[in-house]
Amino acid sequence: MRLKAICRIIPLALNANAISTDFLSEQKTVVVRFECNVSDTSVCPHAQNAVLFAANAIEQTIVFSPNEPLRILTKFESFCNPVSYHQQDTGTTPLPPSSPINQTNGPLGIHTDPTLANQQAAYLREDLSPQDSVACRDGRLAECVPGGWFKLNLPAAIPRANPAERYPWAIPQSLFRHLRYQLNINNAKFQPRDVIARFNSDVNWFISGYHQQIQPDQYDLTYAIVHEFLHGLGMMNTAWAPPVGIDLDVLVPNPQMDSNNNVISWGDNQALGRHIMLRWTPGICFADLATRMNANANPKAFAGQEIPLDRLLMAFSQHDPEGYRMAQKFYAAATTPGSLAVWIPEARMHPSAHSSNLAGVPPLDTNSNESFQVFLETDSSQFRPGTTLTHFSSSYLQTSDFLFCGFPSKGITLEQKIAATRAPLHGFGPRLIGVLSTLGYTLTQVSLQIWHNELRAGREFIPGQYSTDFDTADSPAS
Repeated sequence: MRLKAICRIIPLALNANAISTDFLSEQKTVVVRFECNVSDTSVCPHAQNAVLFAANAIEQTIVFSPNEPLRILTKFESFCNPVSYHQQDTGTTPLPPSSPINQTNGPLGIHTDPTLANQQAAYLREDLSPQDSVACRDGRLAECVPGGWFKLNLPAAIPRANPAERYPWAIPQSLFRHLRYQLNINNAKFQPRDVIARFNSDVNWFISGYHQQIQPDQYDLTYAIVHEFLHGLGMMNTAWAPPVGIDLDVLVPNPQMDSNNNVISWGDNQALGRHIMLRWTPGICFADLATRMNANANPKAFAGQEIPLDRLLMAFSQHDPEGYRMAQKFYAAATTPGSLAVWIPEARMHPSAHSSNLAGVPPLDTNSNESFQVFLETDSSQFRPGTTLTHFSSSYLQTSDFLFCGFPSKGITLEQKIAATRAPLHGFGPRLIGVLSTLGYTLTQVSLQIWHNELRAGREFIPGQYSTDFDTADSPAS
């Protein structure tokens, strides 16, 4: 397929070789700024084509509008160099502090650090031994964040793992563009870019058009770009991690600290977390732990002021031992294969949820409680920030949902991997399509058809009730 773009070249002040290109996806629903900051600029047009492929893949899966397109900033540069951004890409000032949405004051945004230096970034990395270091970033091939977040309570009409949860979630800006129409919100203030992604030019990439054939020691750049854009759409759960500098096997939302290393508050929870559930304890999801920690591990509730993290967690264990055990369970699950899954309700995948009509799809059974589970990356006994809980389990690497596994394969292109796994639609497999829909995105008719074709064929999914899919016999923690 011939790729078309509407482009203009803009010289940047980053260095003498930097090139910036603005272009549109094929259906003009994705707007991309591509910045290529390398010494050999002959590679830039080919890298840009890889970005365009990814933009087209996104718009053929998710419904965006030319009137309100998805806006992406993509940078191809060395991770060894300081990061430089323009104000028109990141906003002139941080957005106001976040607060839950209500009917009177509307939503407030959560500013995302455009340097990607915080713990909110999701990474695509090499699976390295501890003594290895690659390209200045400990094996990171690429990294990505949403350009902004909005914190709000989501209505019951939008599915979640626990129907009883009432908790505000951080919604990525691209998803909020969808949901605000359902919620009748018109007073939102957006950051200039919905997605901000960086790709390390020091990595040994295969770049189609620039190279003739991928070599055994090369990674496919197109593969990486499509993968990272998905993180920018909110396919990430980096808000949870073990406490830094404390030898405790618990999982907590990243704390907000003051200059004296005292905890001010717990961090915001990202949208994907509301759909993640413990496999062996039916109905227990991140919202439940977050609610308990905000109620029973509030620093001011114990001392009337901010206190160090270790003292806060000790007080939490004494004040709410059941909640503390829940934090231990989540840590055990995050380091045990097959223990945490995204819950996909069957109802969310029906055409009626997307204002679409698909021939041959049976009507929705409103009495059905069937669901599907997609297991996350918990395959390592060591928690890896930016990777654990933020990717699909590596057990899917040889299936049509390989694209969202955390460690890409060398020596194979995205095109070859699609052919090998019979994956549809630019590598977007049915599990990936299902999770995007569960987050709240409106799917295209093509991607909905893929889901139902795979479902009816039984090639990828086995539906089941909670009572059979979520057993208690294999719990790694009690």
